[in-house]
Amino acid sequence: MQQTYPISIRVEAYDRTGLLSDVSQVVAEAKVNILAANLAVTPDRTATVRATIEVASVAQLARVMSRLEQLKDVISVQRDMGRGSKERRGRHRVRYSPGTGRALVAQWP
Repeated sequence: MQQTYPISIRVEAYDRTGLLSDVSQVVAEAKVNILAANLAVTPDRTATVRATIEVASVAQLARVMSRLEQLKDVISVQRDMGRGSKERRGRHRVRYSPGTGRALVAQWP
């Protein structure tokens, strides 16, 4: 079995019917497992999808994030380095090329 890493991501988008379904479909098509997901909508109808996904490589993560950015009504896609995140404590670090979503530097445990 291939080793995977839990990575938290945050998708900001304009709320619409089917948004969560579309996000889930992109992740599933990449053969990536969703460990946890949460969706919140603000009064101005901006949706924030926070998800923890299991990826096998930085390249796989970059492909998923790039595809999510292409979804209708998506404003931004980024790693969620929220409070207390293991990633924030240095377990995983990835820097992306602006616009392409390609990983430039990665450090895996």
